[in-house]
Amino acid sequence: AVVSTQSGHYGRGTACNMCIGQFGSVKDKDFICVQSMDGMLSFFEQDSFAFSRFLPQFLIPGPLCYVPSTDTFITSSSGNYIEAYRYQTLAVSTQSETKDQIKAGTGKRLRVDWTSNIGDNVVDLK
Repeated sequence: AVVSTQSGHYGRGTACNMCIGQFGSVKDKDFICVQSMDGMLSFFEQDSFAFSRFLPQFLIPGPLCYVPSTDTFITSSSGNYIEAYRYQTLAVSTQSETKDQIKAGTGKRLRVDWTSNIGDNVVDLK
């Protein structure tokens, strides 16, 4: 069997985690979310890049999962918190090219929808 590349996207960071789903409650289309080592979530709709957002107060990548029933991405932070971000919140927040732009606080900032301190490192989310 021969494996060949059908399409490719080159991001600005090193990919760490990814998940797939019908983000935004869109039917019959699979989207991909890629979490990079620097805390950026990049979204790809079918074969094209859609947008990217840096997670606030990000230090190290943790597990990432998508919950279709609430259209939410759940990940963990280095402070032993589980954090949830709705797809719509990610989509309408202001684009930030760098972490310094996030600290400047211009535009509509990305905010966590809910968070919970679990008091331990998160190894996996399902």
